[in-house]
Amino acid sequence: MKAQQLIGKLTRICLLVTVVASSNIGNDRQDIALSEDGGYMNILVAIDEDVPENEEIIVKLKEYFTNASEVLFTATHQRLYFKSLTIVVPETWASNSDWEEAMSGETIDRARVVVAEANVAYGDEPYTLQPGRCQEEGDYIHFTPEYLTAKSRDDKKYRPEKRVVKEFAKLKWGLFDENIPVNDIVSSHFYLQNGVIRVQGHCPFNHQGQLSYRAVFRGRFGGWLIDLTEDYTSDRPSLIDGWLRPFSKVYWCVNEMEFTFKDFTNCAFNVMPPPPPCEPSVHDIAGTASLLAYEYLDKVVDFCDQDGDGTAHNILSTNLQNKNCDDLSAWEVMTDLQDFDVAYGQNRPSNFKPVIEFRVVQKVNESNISDDKCDQDVVCICLDVSGSMETNDRITVMSEAVQLYLLSFLPTGSAVSIVSFSDAATVHAEMTEITSSFSREQLMKKVPTLALGRTNIAAGVRKCHEILRRYTGGDLSRTRILLHSDGLGNVDDSIQDILSEGVILDTVLFGQGGYLADKASSTGGKEYLASKDQGKIGLLGFYEETTLRFCKAANRDALIKRGQIIIPPGELTFNGRAYFDSTIGQNTKLVFSYNETISVSVSENLITSMSHVADLKTIIILVESEIDEFIDYTITKEDSRNVASIIVTITSSPIPGVAGIEINNKVNTRSVEFSTTSSLVSYIGIFQGLSPVLLLNVSIVIEDPTGTLTNIPHNDDGQGMDSVPNDGYYTGYLGAHGILGDLNQQYYGLTIEVSGNGVIPGQDGVSRKKRCIDCNSIGYVTRSITGGVIVIKNWHNVSDRTPPEKISDLVVQEYGKNGLLTVSWTAPGEDLNIGKVSGYEFGVGTDLLLKPMLILQPDSFSSNATAFLVEAGTYLQLPINTSVITSSILKFPVPANFTNFYLRLRTHDSSNNFANWSNPVSIFENGVSFNSNLSSTVSKGEPLDTTSQGFVETVQPTKKATYETKLVALAAALSITGILAVAAGVGLFISYFRALSLRQKNSLNNCDIDRSSVEVFNYSKIMARYLTSG
Repeated sequence: MKAQQLIGKLTRICLLVTVVASSNIGNDRQDIALSEDGGYMNILVAIDEDVPENEEIIVKLKEYFTNASEVLFTATHQRLYFKSLTIVVPETWASNSDWEEAMSGETIDRARVVVAEANVAYGDEPYTLQPGRCQEEGDYIHFTPEYLTAKSRDDKKYRPEKRVVKEFAKLKWGLFDENIPVNDIVSSHFYLQNGVIRVQGHCPFNHQGQLSYRAVFRGRFGGWLIDLTEDYTSDRPSLIDGWLRPFSKVYWCVNEMEFTFKDFTNCAFNVMPPPPPCEPSVHDIAGTASLLAYEYLDKVVDFCDQDGDGTAHNILSTNLQNKNCDDLSAWEVMTDLQDFDVAYGQNRPSNFKPVIEFRVVQKVNESNISDDKCDQDVVCICLDVSGSMETNDRITVMSEAVQLYLLSFLPTGSAVSIVSFSDAATVHAEMTEITSSFSREQLMKKVPTLALGRTNIAAGVRKCHEILRRYTGGDLSRTRILLHSDGLGNVDDSIQDILSEGVILDTVLFGQGGYLADKASSTGGKEYLASKDQGKIGLLGFYEETTLRFCKAANRDALIKRGQIIIPPGELTFNGRAYFDSTIGQNTKLVFSYNETISVSVSENLITSMSHVADLKTIIILVESEIDEFIDYTITKEDSRNVASIIVTITSSPIPGVAGIEINNKVNTRSVEFSTTSSLVSYIGIFQGLSPVLLLNVSIVIEDPTGTLTNIPHNDDGQGMDSVPNDGYYTGYLGAHGILGDLNQQYYGLTIEVSGNGVIPGQDGVSRKKRCIDCNSIGYVTRSITGGVIVIKNWHNVSDRTPPEKISDLVVQEYGKNGLLTVSWTAPGEDLNIGKVSGYEFGVGTDLLLKPMLILQPDSFSSNATAFLVEAGTYLQLPINTSVITSSILKFPVPANFTNFYLRLRTHDSSNNFANWSNPVSIFENGVSFNSNLSSTVSKGEPLDTTSQGFVETVQPTKKATYETKLVALAAALSITGILAVAAGVGLFISYFRALSLRQKNSLNNCDIDRSSVEVFNYSKIMARYLTSG
């Protein structure tokens, strides 16, 4: 598709994020390069250190990627292939003389393919973590050792070379699954078109006889396993290997044995063995599907295109590809990327064949720190003491925070030096190892407290650089500079040469000076904006985060609470509670910094030690014993007449042997040149190991230059900007009209707040077990971490131009009697998926690929249309009487070969910004047929009447088969010799279902289901329902 056409369909996406050409969102993963002859290079694969040593994994990776290169070459029409790949082996494995030493940056944290133990949401099924949208690169592909070594595989479904290509297409080109992934327990595996149930994921929506399956449908709430073969070409039931293939409109699976699509959506779908009764098996493959769906099928070698012989894209399927790519086919999205915009063939010899090169590397373990501790933190604290730091008493906030950092937050064993700068640099403390409380106190005394002179930032950074090189012998790879400044550098001296040597720069920015912008992120460091009102509140937490970067996740303390408490005049006490999930609770530290004298008590006499640092007006409480679920504390003022302001910071250490909760955040950009189309899209990943932590309340608080706080809620529900539901990435969005600021100031601080009862995917109903890794609930999670700094230049007031989210899950729940159609969807919001929409429009057309030709208002269908104007995320259902639209349909310029009308929805917000039209659904169950008289009255050129309320039912669905016709067809399908009487057919029908009932009932012993929830298979009820389904 031409670029301008694609831009038209992806307008909203393109406005939000510029397409990433070579790396993932946040640029925290290694770039994948592309050679002149179309070869992908520098693909970094890393094996996690917890994977047991097994060199077969390396052998299999080489084999699978070699074969995958051929598949990729074919699927991209001889454009692209895999050229070079690096495999990083854990330090814990025995060394091998054939392996190279890993270079800087060749770590699992930057890998694009990860080999690690299972994410419980997927088990051993490979997947790609994709926080971004269409055409945006994902983070990484995850393979388990069991999958690679084929220890837990389904032989007929195991095509790893094709699975590599499927996942790489999602990782590199921003494509999405066209079938329903295994972690999705909500979406239906089917959709309804013209009264026929279709399976999600096959390419052609208008080609009959492409795929037929024997499938097993498992009810989401327990129930029957029914072996059902769907043949798209047949209206007649038949027997295949003793199993019934029913009429295309007769379906069942569980629950109340109703033959409706509504019940059918509760069923799961698979097309592969082990064989019945407990699992499905392939019956017949007579065509092609997409590599993004059933890639393991032999004949599947391509991606779907807008047009194609057997690979035409299916926009009716309600899958992630259609949702996130605005109904575009995989090939349309791919070929609009820069990767496909080169004639690679001209750079190849005539006899070219793809060849892949491999490097195997291993990091040399140079650490002398034991596995159960953090590596030494070697830090130079660099402090701005220039005259501008007197503004808003910044010098006092900084010096007191640094002293608390030295006293309580830097781990024993850390090495610290202190340097200040104004006109020149001054060394207050050479590198000193913290070994005792005495060494901490000596360092605290050396923190400067006076500000005077100019701001020579570079002088301070260079002095820290000298001290670090001297202490480490020149290796700066695990050292850092903790730089504090207002950023108003007035002595011009670059520090870029220092930053390029590997030292990490963490920055604390006081005010709006621009010198420090982007300095930290370029070194892998962190940034914090210390404002006048919130500076000290967040500084201690920021210090904690920077210190723990050299710890494994299992050893990192969690910051579970930070904030300010105000006790007003007339009140004496404040009662607070801190919550602990099942991953933390040891060595808990509570720090209370105050302006008025206070005392603090903790529930149940849990206090191990309490220290009162009067000079810093701070109380520090340590609780070494394990805390279960929560701790209560009481703050008491000495004088009730005064206002007490207390800054509370609570941290807790992880439980040994339990995987900790890790939180990472990234944004679509850290620097915005403000315009009417600007926006901030943020992604917060919350994981225990590689498994997602779900059902949390997540938000980012943005502090703008004026001190105003804006809360952006984040969701992991697949709505709005969230691409994949329940993957662990919570996504939030703020449009240009929602960004507050000041024209002359441009730095914004971000803070991430997390709370709620956390759940990881697992067995429903499993009770919470304290200190377990794979339990369903991990308790009440609270976390507060800094999210860095963003730069917004040239801010000004703009109007709202953010539309509601496109409805992408419109489905037909049921075709009822007398022309009744029931559709459902998820409500969008005022801005994407936030708030409430202001109105709906319903569009009807004959062509799936065109905009609706007839537009109707919701009050045409409902007497209470305002019932649809609800909070985003609300599940909505609407019964529609199709007679409402049939009179206006007759004014369509109807194509000669059309078969049905299609319904789409769209919404608008209070500023009249319209969303894109939803995915289409077919209106009439069995299509549309006009008789000759009716067809001749259709106006070909008359303008559409979109205001008509005089609707008359003039178009009828085709009539259903009579009961007798059904029985005759059934008898023929059962291969009964000769012409049977209707009664004999009925008798055989009953006998068959009686046998089926017994067979299914006996098979339950072999199936992993809850037998208590299974209803006995009632053959008479099925027959009665079948015969009366007219």
